[in-house]
Amino acid sequence: GILSPSTATTLRTEILERRSAAYAAVSSPGSDSNEWRKYFADVLLKKERCDLLLPLKGEFTLQTALHELLVSSNLLHTLLVTALGGDDVTLYELSALISEPGSPRQPVHPDNPYQDVPPLLTVFIALQDILPGMGPTSFLPRSHTAATHAAYNDSVPARDELLQQSSSVAALLRAGDVALFDSRTMHCGGANDAVEGDTRVLLYLSFRNPRATEAIGNVGSMLPSIPSTTLRELRAKLSRGTTGTDPFDDAQETESILRSLRLAAAQGDARSQLQLGTHYYLGEGGVGDVNPIEAVRWFE
Repeated sequence: GILSPSTATTLRTEILERRSAAYAAVSSPGSDSNEWRKYFADVLLKKERCDLLLPLKGEFTLQTALHELLVSSNLLHTLLVTALGGDDVTLYELSALISEPGSPRQPVHPDNPYQDVPPLLTVFIALQDILPGMGPTSFLPRSHTAATHAAYNDSVPARDELLQQSSSVAALLRAGDVALFDSRTMHCGGANDAVEGDTRVLLYLSFRNPRATEAIGNVGSMLPSIPSTTLRELRAKLSRGTTGTDPFDDAQETESILRSLRLAAAQGDARSQLQLGTHYYLGEGGVGDVNPIEAVRWFE
């Protein structure tokens, strides 16, 4: 797998703890009917199944997992860039799909309606071995086409005939394995058997293709506090996270950049001196209020 088993295990535990805290918050006295939207996204067939939104700030295990997926290994990054045409694709979803024993099989569906250019690529990462009884995701290979979508949307008999004639592949993944798929592909979560099943946790993220200009057709499962970020920017932030600061905490990030800038300026780097002087002149970059005296000192 691309994700190490140890990181997968730790992240799985933290996600299940977050789910428990989210359930407690939603069911607490005084919570309104929309409280769940702070923690969960919509998912087909909610019985024993949820789509848990994940924050990035302060979540070091999740950051480690993303570093392993997108920085330590070039495989996933290369596939995304090749398939979508560049590293300017934007993070569109960051969440965890969790199903428990007793959750029913979902209907077969695409995540997005058909358009000529692939709108999203989605990455499923298994955080434990996924066995047949746990309801693995089933995919219909090569079902992302206009013809397949036309048959699917035509009528109930046409859809039934399409599904009966189509082959499928079950994603029986090991912990840390990745399934990458075009969001136009027909798929469904399987039934998690009440006896032979077990809690199934998938970390997932998707990337939106800026070259696909038609409507996506769904709202991305991602907390609104996570700003729009390209794959290029995400990799750069994750690389900076190895310095001991949280690259998704703006205050820590600004402080770390300013510390490095001051060090370089003090060592005589002219470009850093100019940039630091500009920060003091404008009162930006974390230096505090406008300080003309410091600005002039670094300009000189």
